[in-house]
Amino acid sequence: MLGNFSYYNPTKLYFSFVLAVLTVCSCHNGNPETAQDRNSNPETAQDQTTVSEALTGHFVSDYDGSSLTISTREDGRYDIEIDLFRLTLLDDGIGDDSDGGIDFTATDAAGEPIGGHISIADSTATLTFVHSTWSLIEEGAKWAFKRQ
Repeated sequence: MLGNFSYYNPTKLYFSFVLAVLTVCSCHNGNPETAQDRNSNPETAQDQTTVSEALTGHFVSDYDGSSLTISTREDGRYDIEIDLFRLTLLDDGIGDDSDGGIDFTATDAAGEPIGGHISIADSTATLTFVHSTWSLIEEGAKWAFKRQ
């Protein structure tokens, strides 16, 4: 498999995921708000900014120097740039919030669409390709990056 993701224990990842889900579920205060109410609430707007800041930044692989850069666009979406050492540069990625991370699409070196999911926990960003027609990046391929 490509990248440096082989050292992660699947059992630890599963329990980390369950813990994260339980933490998120326990934070809900039961107050029914509409989306419009949440957007007009200054505290919620601040929370959305904090989430956006947590998902943005520059990340680098300790393994080979590959990098991932995530920045916020004016429309609330994300610009994604992925530089995989000696493999490819995906510099036209666009992402949207999804399941505590970002789902993105870009154009691969063959000119075809490629997509994946980026999750960020602590200072580590995990990139998983979920759609690829390019033979050099298989679906399910993962890379791990540390925040710089």
